[in-house]
Amino acid sequence: MSELKTLPDSSYVVLAILSEGKVHGYDLEKLVFNRGFRFWTQLGRSSIYNSLKMLEKNGLVKTELMEGEGPTKKVFSITKSGLLRLKKEGYQHLANPAHWRSEIDLGIYALPLLNESEREKAISETLTHLQERLEYIHERLKWCRDRNLELPALTFERTAIMLVAEIQWLKKVDKKIGRKSSSFTYQDWQKYEYREPPKSDLA
Repeated sequence: MSELKTLPDSSYVVLAILSEGKVHGYDLEKLVFNRGFRFWTQLGRSSIYNSLKMLEKNGLVKTELMEGEGPTKKVFSITKSGLLRLKKEGYQHLANPAHWRSEIDLGIYALPLLNESEREKAISETLTHLQERLEYIHERLKWCRDRNLELPALTFERTAIMLVAEIQWLKKVDKKIGRKSSSFTYQDWQKYEYREPPKSDLA
């Protein structure tokens, strides 16, 4: 059996949750939902079970039937190979993360197509959306800190810092384009000369 080159994000998340202990499929769905993993990656019900099948096929996850009150349950757990694989890929995510891409970066390319009022409206809507997301992250961060959940708090803290920076940057963009008397042109982009990015950004 050929080893998978890289785990999809959805499978990585499933494997990470299973590293905490045995989990029934339904409980796994609840954990994915409650921890907000659907915000990070495409991880619905079908992709969860597809990931479990793929992980089991590759010997990273195993199943067993557990009896108790009610019907017999199929429970999933991580294997020794799965733990080693999770450790390896977790290291890669920390040491060599892929380039962080944003839809806002793509939206910038549309600036020459938008008139002044459209640009202002689009940026205003994005700022509102980012501010609402920041308030939500701050609430989650406080919830974790109040319960001494250090690792989840750190992830929310990183997200909050990034959102604050993105809001500040968008306000700067709004100020700059507000002073433009004429529309942007694609000539701006034609002046740019390509330079090879760091290897980690090519992922």
